[in-house]
Amino acid sequence: MAAQARSATERKSAAGDASAIVDAASTVLRAYKMDTLADVAAAKLARDRQARTVVVVGEVQRGKSSLVNALVGQRDLCPVGVEVTSSTAVSVTVDAALDVDETAELFFPSGTSRTTPVDELAQWVTTDGAHVRDPQVDELPTSAAVGVRTARVSDMTLVDTPGVGGLDVGLAKLATQSAQQACVLVLVCDASSPLTAPEMEFVREASSTVDSVVVVVTKTDKNLRRWREIVSENERLLTREIGRPFPVFGVSSLLASISADLVEPAERERLENESGIATLRSELTRRLDAAADLPEVDAVRTCLEGLKVLRAKISRELDAVQAGAKALPDLTAERDRLTDLQEQAREWEQYLARDLTLL
Repeated sequence: MAAQARSATERKSAAGDASAIVDAASTVLRAYKMDTLADVAAAKLARDRQARTVVVVGEVQRGKSSLVNALVGQRDLCPVGVEVTSSTAVSVTVDAALDVDETAELFFPSGTSRTTPVDELAQWVTTDGAHVRDPQVDELPTSAAVGVRTARVSDMTLVDTPGVGGLDVGLAKLATQSAQQACVLVLVCDASSPLTAPEMEFVREASSTVDSVVVVVTKTDKNLRRWREIVSENERLLTREIGRPFPVFGVSSLLASISADLVEPAERERLENESGIATLRSELTRRLDAAADLPEVDAVRTCLEGLKVLRAKISRELDAVQAGAKALPDLTAERDRLTDLQEQAREWEQYLARDLTLL
């Protein structure tokens, strides 16, 4: 009881400290017209408890939907395929209290919603879906939600977002907005090559508002010889370019999906462990448990990254001012030289006028 009381007191004290930090930082951010970032920090601080939300982001065809399916333990929950590209964020909520299992609900810009069978979801939320390509359809959903009662993970929502690099600006913005709501952010890349410049820039931007970030290298089954090197290289690049370490996991969603169909428990467990999905599940659960009661961390992180941007901007401005100050003596000397030349020119003009008059 005493330990619980002490913990509650410490949490209250930490919340007060975080509130003071966010208020002070927001004052500075707003003074420099960074109101949007200050609003995000305030919204995060206002949460009594962070939602147990894992947002999965990455460029197109990196295996985000397959990863979500593998984490849940169901092969065809989110639409997947070689030519399948998501056009709408799909959230998968695991809740044993749901009345109906595996129902999909679509949310439209008009504020309406409708349910649809899960096997029809692809027609609404992928770029080549029948309803997406049908000009007769009045409006398309801005998001979709799928509820499942039983899964290999529990008490969490997984959000599968559209690709951020290979599609239009609107979808990239949608993915960014989804990332800001994350309790844990998962950046997905594949094992064919190290992180690309757009991927690095996205994780830099997204990690400025989310403290808990995990990088997942998918399709390890297609790159058995190199994927461990890619994982190590990504860890090095992230630490060097962003200045903070990020855990990087290699997984094979294909092996995880195959294991889900196996009947023999021992073989299923062996293959799932080999796929890397079991390790990733444990890491996500651990991070959700650690972050669920600490919305202040994300709020302070948001302010910190905003202040870093502001500091860099002010440093550039100071460098420009100092460079101008150093150049002032040279400019003064050049001005004096030009003034002397101007006086000489006037004198020669007078001599020329005199000579012309004599002539």
